[in-house]
Amino acid sequence: MMTYVTIGAIVITTTLLEKRSRDAGNTDGALTARRFGRYFLLGSGAMIAYEWVSGMLALML
Repeated sequence: MMTYVTIGAIVITTTLLEKRSRDAGNTDGALTARRFGRYFLLGSGAMIAYEWVSGMLALML
């Protein structure tokens, strides 16, 4: 459960960082924060799915 909380906290932080950068006029920083948040969420979701599938396969075999 702590994994999901950590992932959510990082994604929310990048969203807030993106908003702060955009308000300050730093579009490069805002785009970087947005990309990091999206790719982090995608990567962590893929790793959780991989761990789940490998766990289910280990139980079946």
